Amino acid sequence: MFSTLISTFIFKDYWRKVYLDHKNKIVILLYIIPTLLLSCIVNILIKKPIYNKLYALFDIKKEAIFWPLWFLPIVLIVGSFAEEFIKVVPILLNKTLLRQKIDIYFSALLAGFGFGIGEIWYLAYRLSKTQPQYASGFTNLILLWGFGGERILAVLLHIILTGIVGYGFVLNQPLKYFFFAVLLHSLVNIPAGLYQMKKIHVLMCVVLIIIIFGLLLSYFVSIDENMKKKKGYTMIDEAITIY
Repeated sequence: MFSTLISTFIFKDYWRKVYLDHKNKIVILLYIIPTLLLSCIVNILIKKPIYNKLYALFDIKKEAIFWPLWFLPIVLIVGSFAEEFIKVVPILLNKTLLRQKIDIYFSALLAGFGFGIGEIWYLAYRLSKTQPQYASGFTNLILLWGFGGERILAVLLHIILTGIVGYGFVLNQPLKYFFFAVLLHSLVNIPAGLYQMKKIHVLMCVVLIIIIFGLLLSYFVSIDENMKKKKGYTMIDEAITIY
């Protein structure tokens, strides 16, 4: 809940200032709600079956600590491709069935946001089932702040990556920017993967993620500024608040 509220507050402040006419609040809400299910769908129906096939094909155990180093890039690329692919679905629906009722670039940001929030709920549910000892107690609540902080960063990451794909749609180069987003997604996940394999210390993992995320954020800001300068993307009066 903490991660959801903070992520929503950050993004609300962002969209309050940009692109959309404030009269589209209902359309935005109806667009976001289905995207909340995407993380659950991709993890259960796509990633899990593919990973199980890979484990069986290479005769590798599911636990990351037992993976050979060469297996990590395969897992990262498969996972990144699946997640970025399913996040494109609402963008395409907006572009076709909805006839771009929402700006195509902003619809990409919304898809990333919805996916990220849904991922918080999905992972929190999994954690409550696989490690129920963390579900109560003040000490465990403190420990879960780390999970909450990491999830906020993940939501922002999904917004950025899907925003890059949306930028590709605006430039009529969707495939190029889609595969670029997949590559960046895989790159960001390398430190976490190495940590799960017990190849690096948790502090090294955090430092690497912060560095990579910082570079990615810098690139996204430049894209976002370009979008604001493009004709037809009008800044909303800052007095208007979208709730």
